[in-house]
Amino acid sequence: MLRISRTERDGVVTLQLEGKLRVPWVDELDAMVVVGGNRLRLDLAQVTYVDRAGAELLRALQCRGVEVADCSQYVLEVLRVAGDGRQ
Repeated sequence: MLRISRTERDGVVTLQLEGKLRVPWVDELDAMVVVGGNRLRLDLAQVTYVDRAGAELLRALQCRGVEVADCSQYVLEVLRVAGDGRQ
């Protein structure tokens, strides 16, 4: 299960994710991400698991200018491995 909460402050939209970023939720998150006039930030402090599809989406969002913040060491490692193409 993945819970997504949206807040906006000073022109920055933050999506706070809680739970597991897995295949069933990747498309839902991608649909919520609209990079327009506001900066977008993903708060991943409460993410406990990221599968391959989730890691690929996060990397793609980073390439589109989305800030990925407050990652656990686990999520940082998943993103690093996904970026290396070893996953």
